[in-house]
Amino acid sequence: METTLRYIVIIAIVYRIGNGIYQSIRSRSIDYSLWAIIMLMGAVLWISRGFLISSRIYYFLMIAVWLVAIGCFVLSLKSQYGKYLKSIAIGGLSVFLAVFSYWNIKAQSIVPTTLINSLKGYSTHRIDEVCFRYNGTPFWRSYNLNSYPNIKLLPEQYDVRLTIKPISPNVAKLESITLIPKAKI
Repeated sequence: METTLRYIVIIAIVYRIGNGIYQSIRSRSIDYSLWAIIMLMGAVLWISRGFLISSRIYYFLMIAVWLVAIGCFVLSLKSQYGKYLKSIAIGGLSVFLAVFSYWNIKAQSIVPTTLINSLKGYSTHRIDEVCFRYNGTPFWRSYNLNSYPNIKLLPEQYDVRLTIKPISPNVAKLESITLIPKAKI
């Protein structure tokens, strides 16, 4: 039931965004702030995948900004509230983009460290991913699993070697992920 409801909400949001884009193209009135929100959302999502952030406050702030950004598409765009939401969304996404850019610049001067974690799980549904923990928070990151013959035994046979650059106690830039065989005892 929960999965079905999630898909219904995603379909409604995609329909509304697609309808707004279609109407703007059809009427030749382009709303540049909505295009800016779409581009900023994509940039923030793309850059954030390179970091491991174990602070819960970050996730609450990110969810709030994403909800405001989605609210720009769902609410009436001509109303005063729509204009406020657009401004808040562009501002919030710009702040996230600036913070991630600063972290990227700061990470260039930090010496990488290597951590060995146990492999908590994997997924081959749409994208091959592995699951591991950093500072007690689980993360899913893409990893090519095609070269492993018996994929069902991955958690028992392999550990995850992370090469990271710690920026703060709760934030690290992820440099590389490697699966290594577990040590024989």
